[in-house]
Amino acid sequence: MERAAAALAQREPVLLVGETGTGKTTTLSHLANLTGSKLVAFNLSQQTDSSDLLGGFKPVGAQESLLPLLAPFQDLVRRTWTKGNNEEFLGRAAKYAERRKWSHLLAALKTGLSKVLPLLGAAAEGDDGTSADGGAGGAAAVQGGDEEMADAGEERARSHETASTSQPAGGGGSGVGRKGARGRGRGAGKAATAPAAAAAASDAAPRKRRKVGVVLTDALRAAWRRFAADLSAAERAAAAAEGGFAFAFVEGALVSALREGWWLLLDEINLAPPEVLERIAGVLETSSSASAATSESSNGADGEAEASGLLLVERGDAAAVPRHPGFRLVAAMNPATDAGKHDLPPRLRGRFTELWVSEPRQRADQAALVAGYLAGAAPNPPVDAVVDFYRAAKAEAEASLTDGSGQRPAYSLRTLCRALDYARTAAPAYGLQRALADGLAMSFSTQLSPESAPRMEQLLLQAAMPGTKPAAAAKALSRAPAPPPGGAETHVLFESFWLERGPLAPPAGGAEDDGAARRFVLTPSVRKHLANLARAALVRKHPILLQVRLLLRLLPPLLLLLLLLLLLLLLLLLLLLLLLLLSPSAHAPLKRLPF
Repeated sequence: MERAAAALAQREPVLLVGETGTGKTTTLSHLANLTGSKLVAFNLSQQTDSSDLLGGFKPVGAQESLLPLLAPFQDLVRRTWTKGNNEEFLGRAAKYAERRKWSHLLAALKTGLSKVLPLLGAAAEGDDGTSADGGAGGAAAVQGGDEEMADAGEERARSHETASTSQPAGGGGSGVGRKGARGRGRGAGKAATAPAAAAAASDAAPRKRRKVGVVLTDALRAAWRRFAADLSAAERAAAAAEGGFAFAFVEGALVSALREGWWLLLDEINLAPPEVLERIAGVLETSSSASAATSESSNGADGEAEASGLLLVERGDAAAVPRHPGFRLVAAMNPATDAGKHDLPPRLRGRFTELWVSEPRQRADQAALVAGYLAGAAPNPPVDAVVDFYRAAKAEAEASLTDGSGQRPAYSLRTLCRALDYARTAAPAYGLQRALADGLAMSFSTQLSPESAPRMEQLLLQAAMPGTKPAAAAKALSRAPAPPPGGAETHVLFESFWLERGPLAPPAGGAEDDGAARRFVLTPSVRKHLANLARAALVRKHPILLQVRLLLRLLPPLLLLLLLLLLLLLLLLLLLLLLLLLSPSAHAPLKRLPF
């Protein structure tokens, strides 16, 4: 983790290499949480297209066009006007999105943009006094926009009126001077003198600057201009979608992360096709130049976007998408030993800072992991017993165990963590011993073949109840716990597991009735499979995969007998054909005819 943090601090692209379940993604996720960065994970495969990373033209409606603009708009408003209460206005815009009132949301976004347009003009002039005065007017306009959100047209008209009275028409004068001019005009109608109006303006000017003092940086001006362009395109797409649907360019994960400053994890990068790797290489080529430019720039620490970026030729852009200084690119892959996985090209791999992530094999590290998961589940959790079980299970898997397909099972820290997470979740209702036994069985035992499962069951019983005979431990752990709150009205007891009831009524004929006058035969093997299924569905966290070794195991014996008879008939026909070919009459010459 320390090496990865050092590389990311220097804005180097990082490549994490290691076996499955060694903690590559978890390590990066923890680093992102420590730094307060948003991590976006993207899983690559052989079917991944470059448009999945960069984006492409897709049919969109009002929701797809306007909803992605809400979060950038809220961020821009908070960064532009740090003083004043604009949360009510932003909260109302968020409610419009939740209630799918897209026309109201569009009006709110256009209203907020119209308030900041005068600030962009004033900032472009480079007058500090004008920027401060315009910022005050803009901030007040945004706060007032919350009161008049229902009528977007009137609000935009009011914002333009506010902008014309708070910003210079042609440049050269400050907002204070304009306010003084308006004071003199009103004073002339009321028989007031010009010196008095000028004195009032000079008295009001310092208070105006102290109230808001908004200063737009180059990054804010560029962000608002990008938002204005995106809002214009979204408005056109929403209008075109009213009669059916419209196509718009939807940015991919790479472009969004590059622009917004997110951390992007490209998982299983060695499965990606060559054309996708070429586009990733284009981002890596600009990485070193962007880091050098940022280190030399004095404004890099202020969150300004960098000059280098990614040019989207698919969208027809003439300018590159700017690279945010917070953007980090991390790739992860397994060694090229499995089917379908290959090594990265040397030129591409050399652009990464490569780190090997190995599984912690020290007993102290594994004990710390187990203790961290089971902390709080019981006063004295069996940490050493669980570590012994994990090490014994890995040794048995490498020596003699087989899974349902006849292969060696692959146990890793991910398997152990899934079992410990199950135990921690189920411990309040089932007790730690029972929850730990069920969690280990779910992760380590249910995937094994019938010949290997009994050996694993003995190991997990020793881990859950050390010092107890396996038969006594199995009997103690198979008892049903006390009914949960609500009892039989909210839960169903099946094989010592209390499962929550669904919305449908249970069959009137009992557990073996499927509700359609058919009986479900519960053989011992089927009952065991159902118990494994109930155990996995109890915590409602992990997906379940049902797998069989061969389809022939499910065929009835009569069908198997019929297949054997067909094979015998086929062999008989082949034998008869062979006898005919080998008989002497088949090789006798034809007699000459008398004519």
